[in-house]
Amino acid sequence: MRKFLIAFLIVFVAHVGCKKMDVGGDTLCGCSPVSPPSLNLIIKNSAGQDLLDEKTANAFTKETIQVYRYDETGKVVQLPFLIRPPFKYGDQSFANYLLSLPALFFESVSASPKTYLKLGNQEPYEVELLTENNNQKISGKVFINKQEIPGEKTTTNGFVPIFYLTVN
Repeated sequence: MRKFLIAFLIVFVAHVGCKKMDVGGDTLCGCSPVSPPSLNLIIKNSAGQDLLDEKTANAFTKETIQVYRYDETGKVVQLPFLIRPPFKYGDQSFANYLLSLPALFFESVSASPKTYLKLGNQEPYEVELLTENNNQKISGKVFINKQEIPGEKTTTNGFVPIFYLTVN
């Protein structure tokens, strides 16, 4: 019983004494979650159809999408991504598939912060993000080929930053 109480006391003191990241602190501690910024894109055609939904004609699959950067030697380095199915956030249903690009800023293989997105046989798109809090959060501005793209204005924006890309 004594060992349990000592262990509980240590955990309690560590929890109370730790400065949480979301309380306004500007530094991380051992108990603060590290969540790198991720970019979530809804990709639609000019008719408004979801091009990540396999049921849509000319949809993009995971095999036809590439996300990459160039390293210091000019070699292409592929970056991880996933296609997230429609989901619910609270009472709200979100009906679109998302191309999720996690941890864009924590890739140390790049000489340049530019990320490229290639969809099928199209020319690659140059993706740039504006961040805040030492690259911990996307500030609300995403540029593709140097043009700002619109973001989702619903309550899901507080959960994950979502932006729209319309392709031909």
